[in-house]
Amino acid sequence: RMRQGIHLTDETLVLDLINDIGPGGEFMTSVHTAKLCRTEIWNPEIGVRGTGGTKDAHESILENIDQQKEKMLADYAQPELSDEIKSSLINYLVSRGIDKDFL
Repeated sequence: RMRQGIHLTDETLVLDLINDIGPGGEFMTSVHTAKLCRTEIWNPEIGVRGTGGTKDAHESILENIDQQKEKMLADYAQPELSDEIKSSLINYLVSRGIDKDFL
């Protein structure tokens, strides 16, 4: 999804809604948000909820990102590759200038 980029259309960038809500308003209860909330990226593990307590939001988000990264790394399992595919990948990387000892 990330590689698809950002699609700006009249439907995705609803300027009339932005103007109606205005600065400091919230979009979570709008019909437009409800309509798109299941089709767009949403990662609540990283976002900051609530009043934030004693930490600022930036610090909390960075901590959440670090925690999510550590969880993803801990859960990672290297894919099983056949010897033929491994050999082909190594040959390809070497042909692109990667030192074979590094691999």
